[in-house]
Amino acid sequence: MFLFFTALPIAGVSVEKINTCCCWRESSSAHFSDYINFDSMAEILDPDKLRSKALKNGQPTSTSINIRRLIDRILTHYSSDFVVFRELIQNADDAGATSFHLEIKCDTSPASSAEMNFNNRTITEIRAINNGHVFSTADWQRVATIADGNIDPESVGQFGVGFFSVFSYTEEPIIVSGKEYMIFIWQDNKFLQTLHHKLLVEQQTNTTSIILKMRDKYILRIESILDNSRITNEDVPTINLTQLKAYFAKALSFTRNMMTLDIKVNQLLVFQMSKTKSNTSSILNPFTFKPHRSIHNMLLLDSFVFTEQTFAITNGPSITLGHIAIEAHLNIDQQLRNYFQRI
Repeated sequence: MFLFFTALPIAGVSVEKINTCCCWRESSSAHFSDYINFDSMAEILDPDKLRSKALKNGQPTSTSINIRRLIDRILTHYSSDFVVFRELIQNADDAGATSFHLEIKCDTSPASSAEMNFNNRTITEIRAINNGHVFSTADWQRVATIADGNIDPESVGQFGVGFFSVFSYTEEPIIVSGKEYMIFIWQDNKFLQTLHHKLLVEQQTNTTSIILKMRDKYILRIESILDNSRITNEDVPTINLTQLKAYFAKALSFTRNMMTLDIKVNQLLVFQMSKTKSNTSSILNPFTFKPHRSIHNMLLLDSFVFTEQTFAITNGPSITLGHIAIEAHLNIDQQLRNYFQRI
């Protein structure tokens, strides 16, 4: 209950004037101490003074974050098909890689090395290898921090939140790049720790490898028709190789630097696709492009380029398509930038 008081005598106490808004706690026996002067409290509990005093004399305590739970929540936003491969391809493209190799290891090799014989095999490991720039000191620091993505404005992927999609496949991913490697391990099933170390001389290369030892049972599906002899009541996730090939073909059309994608299963090459670019007059530009700014100058279109791109599958068909590349810059003020960083 909020009341306004003016010159009221209370229990023999002389009160000359009370002009402020007060709060009266409803009770059967109210006392003068039950009245709270909010103006006075606001002055006493000044946040700047409280912070300053706490910094000088306060008892520090650490705030622990359950990283396991945080990553699980992140993965709910990265649940589309082949999201792990999308992130790994984008990160490789950001590093200037021209080739990307995906190696799928199964528990056993069939008697014949034919692709169809790998149907319904259990996947034990996935390894992605690219020939882009090896990790710098800043890259090693960034990949160990959730949400610190690639700060290069020319980049497509983000070696930060996106990379943590690999935890949908593995418990302890390993990154091997140049002369160093890093392994992620769990402590008490809550806290994530990284161990960074040098490679032996004979292990050092000019490539980057992401090694994912499978946490759960995944089945490699080669054919779309289910093998009735292997059907069980167990709900086992699968990776469909035919769909993965189609996804790789689509992904290659969106890369800036990548020219070759291939897939191996137990060292057997099952898919390889290449891309070539050419500037040609056979595709006429119907536009006379001029740099253009949007309202409030937030978006600036810099270039509008036509090229030809030829996509060819090894021992398979090829196709040549017209490709449009649009270069643009996004300008945001500091207030909006800070808002995006918070979320």
